[in-house]
Amino acid sequence: VYKGRFVDAPSFGALRDRHLAVGVDANGVIAAVAEEATFEQWSESSCMPQEWREFCDAQIVPATGQSFFLPGFIDTHIHAAQFPFNGAGIEKPLMSDDGFLKAYAFPTELRLAEREEAGSRYREAVDLLLTTGTTACLFFATVSVATSVLLAQICAEKGLRACVGKVSMDQNGLGAYEEQTAEGLVAARDFVEQVKGLKSSLVAPVITPRFIPTCSTALMEGLAKIARDNGVLVQSHMSESLDEVSFARSLHNGDTDAEVFARCGLLRGSVMAHCVRLEEVEIQLLKEAEATIAHCPLSNYYFAGGLLPVKRLVQDGVRVALGTDVAGGYSPSMWDAMRRAIETDRIVGHGKPDHVNMTLGEVLHLATAAGARALRLPVGTFAVGQEFDAQLV
Repeated sequence: VYKGRFVDAPSFGALRDRHLAVGVDANGVIAAVAEEATFEQWSESSCMPQEWREFCDAQIVPATGQSFFLPGFIDTHIHAAQFPFNGAGIEKPLMSDDGFLKAYAFPTELRLAEREEAGSRYREAVDLLLTTGTTACLFFATVSVATSVLLAQICAEKGLRACVGKVSMDQNGLGAYEEQTAEGLVAARDFVEQVKGLKSSLVAPVITPRFIPTCSTALMEGLAKIARDNGVLVQSHMSESLDEVSFARSLHNGDTDAEVFARCGLLRGSVMAHCVRLEEVEIQLLKEAEATIAHCPLSNYYFAGGLLPVKRLVQDGVRVALGTDVAGGYSPSMWDAMRRAIETDRIVGHGKPDHVNMTLGEVLHLATAAGARALRLPVGTFAVGQEFDAQLV
């Protein structure tokens, strides 16, 4: 039984600050919730309701003094293979020949196809994330099936919930760091089967077309079929920087990123990072597809050259969650991501008298329950039936 102050945000802006007793069963699921004062009365009078009977002799874990329980943070966009160069290359453009992707991201990810190197780096990354209060992540790994599965294994071993994506890309990479279309589809299907074969409730495979410039239409359509056949999540980057948007449109007769993803069958229920350069047609498509934007405010400063108007999008019915985007964002801390989200909102509101500033309850929701919904996880709030992923602050 965990007892004391609990803070969560089950919906956008609905901050709950309560003193509770939370009974967690042997499977880590919240089986009972009561007001702390009521729980104390039951303890003294031995007249607990039925749902509390199994906790009569349970260990009590209190939040004492100024401490309190928060849901574990859920990072909906992070590149596990980019931790080795975190903080480097952020002065570069995203898409140029000497830019962030070709000079830093692609070469580093290629090196992490080697199992020993990948294992060491991934263990360091997972340990670091857990120390910052992150208990679930939506990861981009690399093109390698073997080391992407290894990332899932490490997360399961260390207790980090993880939706892991083996990156798929068949054009405009480094040559050595891209796949042939047919082989890439075989690899993606193999990856899904191997991660499911781990039989861990903590990890799940994700179909991961890197982004439109590196994926042919044939690859994207094939990946959509794999996702449908296996009932798994899709993630990618969308409408991020000016150079990315321009390049993608040059490949698809001027269509927007959302139009391409929707046409290929990849948008429904997906998680799309950034989305800073959205047009109105894309906003409508995101709503219709019930897709989630992974808002990455820190990396948006460096590469997107724009700001995501989160409150307007949420008010318009678009789903938004929060991500760090290591290594485009140099900090793996969701605390920092929340701070940057508040800052971004303040800047968006400059010169707009009708703008209502983002609240702590709203940003906490983005970092917890919104991410849980996007990743289809039974966590994010302190409610009966949820799994108890929590941090003591």
